[in-house]
Amino acid sequence: MESRNAERVRLRAERDKLRAINPEGLADAWAMIEDIWTGTVARARELPEPVLHEQVEGEWSFVQTHRHLVLATDCWLRRMVKGIAHPYHPWGLGGSWLTSPRRWGIDPDADPSLGQVLDLRRERMDEVREVIAGATEEELERNCVPPASPGHPRKDHTVLQCLHVILKEEWQHHRYAVRDLEVLERQHRRSLAQVHVAAHAISVRKRQLTQKRGAVQVPHQFRRPGASANDRGDLRPGRP
Repeated sequence: MESRNAERVRLRAERDKLRAINPEGLADAWAMIEDIWTGTVARARELPEPVLHEQVEGEWSFVQTHRHLVLATDCWLRRMVKGIAHPYHPWGLGGSWLTSPRRWGIDPDADPSLGQVLDLRRERMDEVREVIAGATEEELERNCVPPASPGHPRKDHTVLQCLHVILKEEWQHHRYAVRDLEVLERQHRRSLAQVHVAAHAISVRKRQLTQKRGAVQVPHQFRRPGASANDRGDLRPGRP
């Protein structure tokens, strides 16, 4: 398990990468983001899918976190950097500040599976990587004007500023996801242990009942001559 000091050093190094200001540094930062999410998704898949739809203390579930990151990419990459007027996928998820999601084309009643959300996330993350791979120093300074359609943000930002928001969103929500995943893993282990204890108790009880039935004594007046006490034989009176 990572020590507190090692964790501080790692987090400081990761934060430094998030502040990259050139294409090479941004590519390195995005590679880090993809790498940490790859490991965490593999870890999460060890749990039953219903667990990944559970919230911890009212925070977004693992699946909801990925839906929110889809929305973040749609806001800052597709709407701003790419200038797409209607960039939002219906499965995107915003916070309480998003009071009219349907105006953006978002379905607040959507309930996609883990696999569906991760497939969509892969598409969005590929888009970010492609934009960063093709960026130049001049492109990073380009001013992005948001379309007039409903959405966020509504003010101009440079490409670099937009990419910094995406990197920060990915990194912060990954930390939240790992924090809550640890809680879900502990809860799941306790549940499995409880099931094991219950199953063991049932098994012991069945064995006891079987042994008790096998030990039933046959009244001596109904036993065949020479039969043991546990040999039930033919119990009908009058039969030799």
